[in-house]
This record gives sequence, C-alpha cells and structure tokens, in this order.
Amino acid sequence: MEQDKIGFEKLIVSDFFQLLSIAAELYEPLNAYQYELPKGICLLTEEPEQLDSLLLSLKQLEDVEVLYSSKTSKLSLPNYKLCIYAPQKYDKAESIHNFLNSPGFLTAVIVGGSIPDNFPDTYTVFLPADSFSYFNARDLDDEISDIKDFLRNHPDFMENELSLFESCADFMNHSDKPPLYIQLLIAAKMYCLWHRSIHSEYETKKRYCSLLQSIQNIFKLTEESLDTIDVSSIVIKLFLDYTKNNPKIRFATPDEVDERTYRQLENGNLILFDHMFYYVSEMILKKICCPLLKSFRWLYIKENLRTAKILYCNSCQTKTYTRKKVLPNCIGIDSRPRFLWLRKNYFIFPDNLAPEERRTYNDEDLPRNSRNKYLPDIR
Repeated sequence: MEQDKIGFEKLIVSDFFQLLSIAAELYEPLNAYQYELPKGICLLTEEPEQLDSLLLSLKQLEDVEVLYSSKTSKLSLPNYKLCIYAPQKYDKAESIHNFLNSPGFLTAVIVGGSIPDNFPDTYTVFLPADSFSYFNARDLDDEISDIKDFLRNHPDFMENELSLFESCADFMNHSDKPPLYIQLLIAAKMYCLWHRSIHSEYETKKRYCSLLQSIQNIFKLTEESLDTIDVSSIVIKLFLDYTKNNPKIRFATPDEVDERTYRQLENGNLILFDHMFYYVSEMILKKICCPLLKSFRWLYIKENLRTAKILYCNSCQTKTYTRKKVLPNCIGIDSRPRFLWLRKNYFIFPDNLAPEERRTYNDEDLPRNSRNKYLPDIR
C-alpha cells in the first residue's frame, strides 16, 4: 500500500511540474489573454532536508532557472523561464514579496517543511517526500523539450486554443478556481496539442483526463497537508530520524553522567532522559534542526516548540528557553549545565518505542533504573 501511495504521488508531482513548465513557456500569452498569476508560487517540500536535492532535480528541466538571490532587477532572462529561489532565513518579507511579484517571468520560491510566519501570501503547492527525483526530472525533460518545440513552431495553434478556452466546458466548470488552477488547465490543453500530433485522439483524451485528475489531486493534497504541517511536528520527525540514524548519539539518565560521559555531552554526542523529558543541549538540537535552519531562525524554532508545549520553560525563562539540570555524579566540573527540556511523550515512534529503546546496537543506551527520578529543577 505504501508503494502504491508513493507511485501515486510521484505521478501527480511529475504531471504538475510538466504543466508548470508549460505555463512558464506561456507567460506572455497568458498575460495577454488575462490569465496571468497576480503573484508567484510557493513550493513547499514535506522534508526540509530534501530541499537541496529537489533544487538539483528541478535544474534538469529545460528553462528552469534556479536563482541564488531574490533580487531580479539586474537579471536579463527570457520571459519563458521558470525562476525558482530558495529563501534564506535572513531574507526580508519585502524582498520575497517583490520576487514573487516580478513582472518578467513566472516565479516560484521553494521552502522546506513549513512556511515561515512572515511569508507573503501566495499560491502554495505541497510536494510530498520523495515525489520528484533527479531521475524523474531527466525522464521528463525530453518530453518537455518536445512540447515546447512544438508550441514554438505552431503559435497559431496556441492562439486558437487560448481564444476558445473561455467558452470551453473545463473552464466553465472550474471558473471559481484560483488562477494557478486555471493556468494548469490551459497548460494541459496545450500539452494535448502536442500529444495529438503523435498519438491517437483516444489516447490524447485519456491522457488529458489523467492530467485533469493530477491537477485536482495536487490541490487536494496541498489543502490536506497545510492543515497538519507545522514547524514543531517537523522538529519531532527530525529528532526521531537523527537519533535513529546517527550512531554517535548516546542516551543516558542524568545520574549516569560521570566525568567521562560528560565529555560526550560537551562534544554534542549525548542526550539525557528520564520518564518525562529529553534534556538536549542547544548544540545537538541545532544539528538536528539543520535543514530547518536554512529557512527559519533558531529563536523562531524554539519559540514554536514552546508555544506547542513541547519545550518546557518557566514563564520567566522564555528568552533563553533553557533550564539547568543537576548531574549528581559530576564532581569537580559544572554539574548544573543548561538544557532544552523536551517533553518526552511527543517523541515516540509509531511502534510506541522511545528513541533510546530502539538503539539496540549500543548497550550503553539501554535504559536503566535511575537512582533518582526526580532530580531538582534549578532556575
């Protein structure tokens, strides 16, 4: 069933990028017929750590331009380009707004995991994990090139299709949809102009129906996903993945930390836990949240965890977000280091095992009975 779901999502996303590339090709004609987008697109990846690989995949598509700055005033690009930019955490909302509203070509920003709170309002498309790879893009690129060559060689076909679109049944049935939906519908019509030139009418109609279904599904998938995704849920997943896949990370209870294991704590390789909390140094949690830190400030992530009640803070400590924890066996060194206190009940795998219970390859991580489950909390 899981494989079926992945294959289904790959088909939807592949169709979406194919139609989006055609829409970029038609940027000026769509504007002339008043089907333009008043703002650009936000591509939201489910997995923030896959952002770089997705950008690399998109670069394989003809006429996709990946930018490294949101400033477009000095760019000299043809109007059929799809320009994509991955915002950085220090970008101002105004600069992203200006990029999304660039008048020269179709623009899209791509963010990982969640959309920042100060992000400009735009059309969002959700991209499930592993739904578009480098090889998907290479396979798609040849067909996109053929489609664009055909359209450029038959401008009269495009003009006729655009002139008839307003009165066609598909537009009449979806006239209440957002402009991006309408643009993808037009792109599907243009796709069929090419498809019909080398396939039968029956095959073309069948393919057109599948494209319409993909358009509906990508919007449905986006709507469902935006209701459930937030930064705190992504941090939880990153934490579970990091502790599962990183053999350097060790777990111990606070009373098990002696001078030797304290060095592991200083090196960012030790997470403390009891029955209520994970005590995580800022160094480790920053490593865990590295994919998110490309788009979000560290303070924003901690505040999001606090408001979600995952990060436990005293009301007087919301500026630092950390609390001291007594390490009773660390004589002669700082035995009250500061940690981020993460409520343990949020960090359980679907099989009801805690992270430290899954790490059977390291005997040191197996939970032992703590001599003192209720060590004092020091402000």
